[in-house]
Amino acid sequence: MLLEATMRTLVRLVVFTGGLLLLGACTAHSDRIAAFRQAWHRGELQGAQHEIDRLISDELGLEPEQLDQSPALATGLDLDEGNNVLYALEKATLCLAEGQFDVSRTLLRKSRGYYDEHLESSIGDMFASLADDETRSYVGNDYEHLLLRVYAGLCEMMEGGEEATSHMLSVDEVQERILNSDLGQAEGGGYKPRARYKRLMIGSYLAGVLLEGEAEGEQAYARFRIAEQNQLVQTRLLQEALQRTKKGEFAPYGFGALHVFYFGGRGPYYVEGRDEASDLAVSLAKIGIAVAGKSASALIQAEVPVPKVVVSDLAVPPLSIQAGDCDPVETELICELNSVAISQLEANMPWIMARQLARRSLKAGIAAATERAVAKNSNDSIAGFLAGLAVNLALTAGERAETRCWTSLPAQVQAARVVLAKGVHRVELSDGNYCNVRIEQGRNSYLLVFRPNLQQPGFFVVDKYSMVEEPLAEPDAEAPDAEFPDTESPDPEEEAPKNPFSRG
Repeated sequence: MLLEATMRTLVRLVVFTGGLLLLGACTAHSDRIAAFRQAWHRGELQGAQHEIDRLISDELGLEPEQLDQSPALATGLDLDEGNNVLYALEKATLCLAEGQFDVSRTLLRKSRGYYDEHLESSIGDMFASLADDETRSYVGNDYEHLLLRVYAGLCEMMEGGEEATSHMLSVDEVQERILNSDLGQAEGGGYKPRARYKRLMIGSYLAGVLLEGEAEGEQAYARFRIAEQNQLVQTRLLQEALQRTKKGEFAPYGFGALHVFYFGGRGPYYVEGRDEASDLAVSLAKIGIAVAGKSASALIQAEVPVPKVVVSDLAVPPLSIQAGDCDPVETELICELNSVAISQLEANMPWIMARQLARRSLKAGIAAATERAVAKNSNDSIAGFLAGLAVNLALTAGERAETRCWTSLPAQVQAARVVLAKGVHRVELSDGNYCNVRIEQGRNSYLLVFRPNLQQPGFFVVDKYSMVEEPLAEPDAEAPDAEFPDTESPDPEEEAPKNPFSRG
């Protein structure tokens, strides 16, 4: 009878353990998104669209072909389900690169709402999930909160939307909220990872560009000053912006400005690695366990699954722009994401490990309780030992590191400004691309270049008011009247204005 009872107990445990192992063996997000990430990193825009449409269509119960024919269907994603917010961000990036601004704008707005709700999510919630961090609701990497607003602003900018400037101004506002956040202080005895972050200049610079284009010179100068304080390296681009806006000079009469924003290289992403817990992580875990009334006896210096940053393109050569009779202009750095991802992960690593250790302690307690209960009920210490071992294995075997992230971000964002005479110009890029751009007097025009694969030409898109469909007969042919004609036109008999930035 005792043997029969023991066998029944073990059979039930095997079934229970198998279920736990299946739950723990769910595919990690980094594996599900891998085909998309690889296609994007190879510079295959259509291939990347196919892969992300496949993932989104699964969530919507559609066929991928339906999304291909009607990309707006992607906006129906429920971002509170699974990792849909990340699918939305990847799709928004691709739509922006293809000039599908309406779809990109909707996806970015919905994603911003989701991210805003999770900006202050507790990092010290030790037992939010018994499995691992990747089963928790995705709260977003902190740098993603900033880049999301940048991309939303760019999308509005490319359509001439009134909200572009407010999006860019919000980048610095959210950055200050993050840096001054008390997140972690109450849970970890004063350890605040966000206080260790470095400020990014990209939001300030882009806000300055837009404000300058709106003839708000003083406000633009103030933003460029903030960007100067936070720049990684000194750039001529920013120094010239400061000089222009301080003097109130936009461009010579009869000229406008082309701003080129270059999203170069394969951006950082996470994979799972193993590491030993630091003393700080153990200390933070003990605090969480003490609060939960658990024993810390299971905390040992064992390796735990943790995220690791993969850097694919450490250096991104500048993009050279040739237009009209101007000297070639090269893009300069305004945001370097590899170092940002690495430094922010390092700052948060003690909390990441602390949560893993706290969960392991709780799991060990469950396994020990199972062992005692089975041994008592079956009057068999061996059965109890095997039961505890099986439960411990089931609870720990499927542990995964948090590898979720926005994978279509670039390694670097660079920028350039080219002053050109009013008219239509052929703009040639050093990656082999070229396009036609309409320049208006006293106005900004915008060109976005996405180039994840540095070994081949990228994808570019021109803002809707500067886009030229027809081919040029001559590189500097005069454009037809624009939607916003000049209020003061020069005398046609006067000599055409000479570009002060030309070679001759």
